[in-house]
Amino acid sequence: MQIIFGYVFIDRDGKHFRHILNWLRDGVAPIPKLSDLERSELLQEAEYYRLLGLVDEINEVLNRKKDEEVESELTRTDIIKCIQSEKVRLRGVNLSGLDLSKLDLSGVDFSFACLKNVNFSCANLYRAKFQVNYAT
Repeated sequence: MQIIFGYVFIDRDGKHFRHILNWLRDGVAPIPKLSDLERSELLQEAEYYRLLGLVDEINEVLNRKKDEEVESELTRTDIIKCIQSEKVRLRGVNLSGLDLSKLDLSGVDFSFACLKNVNFSCANLYRAKFQVNYAT
């Protein structure tokens, strides 16, 4: 950044500068609406301008997105097929993000399974087993 005859010259790509200005004016940037590449580029610009609040916001969205990207080992259809059998054990299985709403999951063993963001609304969980490993 140089100051020449009362003007400020910023030698940066202007692609994301409108987001920088809007964040400086209003504290708002469309971070969730941007693509991964645009988020990375905006993060680089925010770091260059040392806008720590914007850097924190972008990193928060990136971390949240990484958490959501964890995929389940099974699909809802797989679960439906499994629960039609007599005794179902899903011990230690990654079921992250699955919609298991309105299913009869009575007696299913979910011990040590990864159940992050699983939707159990209106599911029958009578006698279902949930055990957590507290040692880790």
